[in-house]
Amino acid sequence: MAFFLHQAGRDFIVLERNEEPGSYFREMPRHRKLISINKRHTGRSHAEYNLRHDWHSLISNNASLLFTRYSTEFFPQADAFRRYLAGV
Repeated sequence: MAFFLHQAGRDFIVLERNEEPGSYFREMPRHRKLISINKRHTGRSHAEYNLRHDWHSLISNNASLLFTRYSTEFFPQADAFRRYLAGV
């Protein structure tokens, strides 16, 4: 949502309950693997199509911010997602 508000030139504040983004993933999921697959290779070259099928990446026009650059695992580790959120 912040991406779209920024694109629209609106003022906004993003609030986080804890001191780090994605703190839910410190303990969840219990088995430590995300259940959504890391769509590094969708078989398509269209950037918008690939982003629509990438459930981990934050919405951005900056390709260096894609989660697929943080993990190559088909079912990524929750800790990789936490590192991604903290690094962006």
